[in-house]
Amino acid sequence: MRPSRFALPLLLVLGACASLQVLERGLPQLVGRHVDEAVEALGLPDRKLTVGAYEIYVWESQSDGTVPVYGTRTSTTVGVVGGEVFHGTTTHGTVDFVPVRRGCRIKLQVDAEQIVQRAEFDGDAVGCRRYAERLEAFLGRGAARPASD
Repeated sequence: MRPSRFALPLLLVLGACASLQVLERGLPQLVGRHVDEAVEALGLPDRKLTVGAYEIYVWESQSDGTVPVYGTRTSTTVGVVGGEVFHGTTTHGTVDFVPVRRGCRIKLQVDAEQIVQRAEFDGDAVGCRRYAERLEAFLGRGAARPASD
């Protein structure tokens, strides 16, 4: 049995969606920890901002790419053969590539003692995948803390 041309893109999308779940579950586990643990988990931040008494550490990635969009096109042919008019239609599959921008931004708010007070992110599943993979590996090494009662 030959795999469908939709199977690989579908698997990639489903796998990528998991990255958002990892961030939704994992980033709150950095709250209450020293910012050095967040750097260990996510890598070096791209920038740091000062807002009042807090520092905001920012991890950011962005890339341009394309995604395939599958469809069909129908062509109609009209001709005359031997004085008789013929009509014919042909339908064929098409692939168009649509440009997309993928990205992810993670912000951690850190207090004067360098303790993470708040974590948030926005982005798409593909753009956030590298941060999710790093965070999942960090938490999988036993860095996860039990939930407080």
